[in-house]
Amino acid sequence: MAVDLRSGDRREVPIIVIPGRILAPGRAGRQATMVAGLSYLQALWRAGAREWVVAPRALEDDEDADAILRQAHGLLLLAGSDVDPQRYGQAAHRATYGVDPVQDHFETALLAAAGRRSLPVLAICRGLQLVNVAFGGTLIQHLADEPGLLAHASDTFPRAEPGSIGPLLPVTIKPGCRLHRLVGSASSAQEPLTVLAAHSHHQAVDTVGQGLVIVGRSADGVVEALEHREQWLVATQYHPEDTAEIDPTMQQHFNGFVAEAATRMRP
Repeated sequence: MAVDLRSGDRREVPIIVIPGRILAPGRAGRQATMVAGLSYLQALWRAGAREWVVAPRALEDDEDADAILRQAHGLLLLAGSDVDPQRYGQAAHRATYGVDPVQDHFETALLAAAGRRSLPVLAICRGLQLVNVAFGGTLIQHLADEPGLLAHASDTFPRAEPGSIGPLLPVTIKPGCRLHRLVGSASSAQEPLTVLAAHSHHQAVDTVGQGLVIVGRSADGVVEALEHREQWLVATQYHPEDTAEIDPTMQQHFNGFVAEAATRMRP
């Protein structure tokens, strides 16, 4: 069902709302600037969607969040800095970085609005962490403190060389889950599926939020994928956007999400 938006095809396509990130003045211009990673947008374009990046802001009530999603067909939550530990009842670890309460509030409000409007949600890295916290879960604040784990980020994290990706690690996905159906084949539907995915995170799920279920783990047991038991919500701790251009399995995360969003389009 993919539509190549660069080809001039003007057919109606699903609109995906993406909360952007705010860069401080001087990072990309004289004023504060809103951004969203191009690799996410390119993956959506390849899947046949049109993006709608919205700036984080304080919202008065549920109606404000609902209004933002009124013309949307899906919600994509991006990677980024850490969720405020106060949201899950903990003090900040010394490695906690980039906490932005407005960003947390805005994304949490849009997540709730997507649930009310039955819109599909794809959440990546920080997005998974925010989803877990929003549903009452907690996080391991710094994986490097946990003995026996693999390196889930580069040695320079959170700094990175332009265009670089983190370690490629295998993730095993449970059979029968929504994520398995997105990226697997009919012939493998009854067997666990192992994918090779880019990782760049120093936090991970600890206690799982209400209504969520673990559907993917890395070889060291770290939670790498969650789903909601009832609503269409798929969350990955790994980064499918990093290798989606060259790995059809990673691109399929976005293809399946956009295909689901297309079912929300009104005739």
